[in-house]
Amino acid sequence: AGDSDIEKELRVDMAVFALEMVGEGNETVLLTAGSDETVTLYDPATWDKAGELKGHHAWVHAVAACRERGVFCTASEDKTVRVWDARTRKCLRRLQGHKTACHSIAFGKGVLIVGCESNIYVWDTDTWTMTHRLTNHTQVLRAMTGGKHMSRKLSQEHGSAILEHRLPTSLFGHKVGGIALQGRFMMTAVDDGSVWVWDTVTMEVERKLIANTQPGVWVRPLQLVQCLDGKRKKQRMKLVTGWADGAIRVYDLRTWELEHTLFGHNGPVLSLDASDGRLLSTGSDMTVLEWDMDSWTVERVLRGHRGAVCA
Repeated sequence: AGDSDIEKELRVDMAVFALEMVGEGNETVLLTAGSDETVTLYDPATWDKAGELKGHHAWVHAVAACRERGVFCTASEDKTVRVWDARTRKCLRRLQGHKTACHSIAFGKGVLIVGCESNIYVWDTDTWTMTHRLTNHTQVLRAMTGGKHMSRKLSQEHGSAILEHRLPTSLFGHKVGGIALQGRFMMTAVDDGSVWVWDTVTMEVERKLIANTQPGVWVRPLQLVQCLDGKRKKQRMKLVTGWADGAIRVYDLRTWELEHTLFGHNGPVLSLDASDGRLLSTGSDMTVLEWDMDSWTVERVLRGHRGAVCA
């Protein structure tokens, strides 16, 4: 893999936790959010600072945009989510009622999902009212381990390790660090070391995606990608996940099988993004890796940061 030179460096006096492009055409801006309690805007044409959005009273962990509604939302350690007009940059609403810090957010069809510690909140984006607070599940899971369906035979072979994932499970004490939505499914990265897959109709957990890792290895960033499936020779949706053991694990969204385990970072994977057939991953090892999604190999290594790259 080759290295790449830095084209522009924006110096900020804070830790940056989230980046998001918002707006259309000449009104597009880059949003940065982090430990200074503000959201800073940059003009991508000149990279000059274009403004600041204030209102949060603690770290801002996440930003998500909804083009259809012309809004974006920010999630903060102060237990609130703020809804902003993407054109005027005015705060439209302040969503309260979260019992703990808000760590992750994502828009779905008519909903905003907020991931916190011990809870997941679902907001209706028509009325901006909270419709669900998810904290546990009680149904028997169609669970998986290492990408294999938990059949009766597999359950007998693995005993209590399998049955543990068929018992009522609680989010209590666990942080929800990543959210992705596809069709009727909502995937949430929980720091118990698994990705919980929810049915958005019943709001129950249907299965968990787990990996062969050491105890305490968490999963945080989630990214949906569409790429060529080498076995089936057709485009398929994949769920890409970043883990604390430095691995990137790729699951097929039709079979829920674990297809690839990629190692490139020397430390936890902190964020994932995808565009133009490329996957970008950042880590605590101060690097950004660019992956080819056909071969799942590293094409470039981007260096220059002097700390963990969170977004």
